Amino acid sequence: MEKQKKLIEKKDWDCLIILDACRYDYFKEVYTDYLKGELRKVLSAGSNTTEWKKNTFDKKQEDIVYISANPQIRSISDKTKKLEYNTGYHFHEIIDIWKQDWNENFGTVLPSDVSKVTRHARIKYMNKKLIAHFMQPHYPYLSLDPIEEKNKNLITKIKNNHSLLKFLYSRGRGVLDWLVGGVLSEKLMDSLRIKRERVEERVAKKYGKETLKKAYLNNLKTVLKEVKNLSDRLPGKIVVTSDHGEFLGENGVYAHMPYANSSILKEVPWLKIRE
Repeated sequence: MEKQKKLIEKKDWDCLIILDACRYDYFKEVYTDYLKGELRKVLSAGSNTTEWKKNTFDKKQEDIVYISANPQIRSISDKTKKLEYNTGYHFHEIIDIWKQDWNENFGTVLPSDVSKVTRHARIKYMNKKLIAHFMQPHYPYLSLDPIEEKNKNLITKIKNNHSLLKFLYSRGRGVLDWLVGGVLSEKLMDSLRIKRERVEERVAKKYGKETLKKAYLNNLKTVLKEVKNLSDRLPGKIVVTSDHGEFLGENGVYAHMPYANSSILKEVPWLKIRE
């Protein structure tokens, strides 16, 4: 399977569209209702956005303007779990849509706002490559009522004989994910009854797992509809891909986590839209 990083670095595109947390199988199921082109499955360099950006953009890309609806990709310096990574350094410019167009009612940036800013950026930066990072199909699910976020400690209880694990967890969940892998880390937490309930899991409990999957799919359809509108109005070569996938309850696992060697998270779409 071809690596997404290599395809991005070839830069045989004028606008690269990122759909956050977009699974290959769900994309393949519905994309033809909105877009025409050549689809293939590629291997992402990360299983969450932070890991993906560090591994994919590991050098200066002066010819790229990044339009970001995701706060994890921003113009200011940020500290990741393992090292200092200055996101802003890696591109000619990052346009922080998440800062200027965050929708408080939905708790995200709506696809139409990403599309609008991308069109304006195309006019302003005619000689640059564009990356447009949409937040959908990532939660929040636009077809469901908002679910209140709970700010609670990730660890509710832990036994004394797990002091090393407790130390690693206190030093950052990313350390444990890095040592044993994201999926195994999730299962280890469950076996020790250390519960970190993800938003997606709360959705499944409140509405049912099938409703969760339908809500995810509806998010994907919503963003694909806007991607169609955007692609019709942009010149040049356009590619649609994703940073990583998403667990929707497979083996009791939800959402996504770093350092997870899972095909659900690492295999993503690469659609070259037909000109």
